[in-house]
Amino acid sequence: VEATVIGRFTDDHMLRVRYRGETVAELAARVGAALADWRRGPRPLLAVTHAGVIKAVRVRRAGPAAWEGSLGWGMWETVELD
Repeated sequence: VEATVIGRFTDDHMLRVRYRGETVAELAARVGAALADWRRGPRPLLAVTHAGVIKAVRVRRAGPAAWEGSLGWGMWETVELD
């Protein structure tokens, strides 16, 4: 059985299938690739995203527990790319 199938029924939120069939770990990897591209690009940079992307950035920086943090409606977060 694939990890994504197991993830639908697990308490491990990093394996749980969410956005477009991605696990949190897969979303965090995709966001990590975007961050790497943005680091090489022009500055300043403004990225307008949904909460899942912001939480994925947090996971990449602080580990899986960071996914559980809350975000209020219309909230923004500043991230240093260096």
